[in-house]
Amino acid sequence: MKIIFRADDLGFSEAVNYGIRKAIVDGVITCTGLMPNMPYAAAGYALVKDTDVEVGQHTNICVGRPLTDPAHIPSLVQPSGAARPLPRHHRAGSRLLRRTRGHVAQLFPGVEECGCP
Repeated sequence: MKIIFRADDLGFSEAVNYGIRKAIVDGVITCTGLMPNMPYAAAGYALVKDTDVEVGQHTNICVGRPLTDPAHIPSLVQPSGAARPLPRHHRAGSRLLRRTRGHVAQLFPGVEECGCP
């Protein structure tokens, strides 16, 4: 049996990026999830790209600015264009899935823009 320890939130902040990098180098983490819509996403990927860690896409609909034009997902963003806090999404129920499809689809090209193959 193989146990996988995943570190989410790569790209969230410089501190999170360096913490994940340390955990990878120390041999604790074998995969991580990149948040491509966060300001430190490219820097986070740069820190781990030369390691043996697997990098996956971390779907994020409640922190930072969406990669989708906020005009296309007004119920998911604040007037500033930033994502709404998570409790708002919980109240939205199943409508959340329909409204996030476009945003989630935009995350995948965002991963490539950070330099991930």
